[in-house]
Amino acid sequence: KPLKPKVTELLKDNKWRRGYCPVCGQLPAMGQLVRIEKDGGRERELVCGCCQMRWQYKRIGCPYCDNLEQETLKIIEVAEEPDLRIDTCEKCKSYLKIYTGEGNEQVILAD
Repeated sequence: KPLKPKVTELLKDNKWRRGYCPVCGQLPAMGQLVRIEKDGGRERELVCGCCQMRWQYKRIGCPYCDNLEQETLKIIEVAEEPDLRIDTCEKCKSYLKIYTGEGNEQVILAD
């Protein structure tokens, strides 16, 4: 726990853009699109399922293999869950659940 505040301060400068947690090293359990205060746009944050740390990551890119080739990155919309989508990577065959809503994603992370 004492490390988390120091890492959070470091993350404010956007110096950590890797696909694994800066606190415990685990891969993300999910992501969330969050609103940027200054321009109203949205950016993607990753969420660690182990320690609950959140950090910014590229809006387009695979956090598991660092693939940036847009033609191999797909988005699957979930009709029954309008606040969810699945980001997939054809290169490493991975996927990441993304919460796109404006509410609390903790219920989804627990799922």
